[in-house]
Amino acid sequence: MSSLALLLLLAAEPTEVKIKVGQDYPACGVYLVCPAQNPICDDPNVAKPDANGKGELVWRGVSPGTTKCSAAGGAATAMRAVFKVTVTPR
Repeated sequence: MSSLALLLLLAAEPTEVKIKVGQDYPACGVYLVCPAQNPICDDPNVAKPDANGKGELVWRGVSPGTTKCSAAGGAATAMRAVFKVTVTPR
């Protein structure tokens, strides 16, 4: 299987993220090229996009629950990376 085919297969499912309330998860990396554009979470009461001290995109845990978050990588019209963010109590 080619690397491209493997990446497309992996991209079919959201990247699973598990964090605690108040904790940050760095969104940039293997699945998202940064600077990221247009970050959004379906339920901002569970998790929200924010920036860390370096100005990089993070998903921040707000309250317990699960939501999907996504951002476009590199340019506003780029393919979106989707994350399934589960937030647990501290």
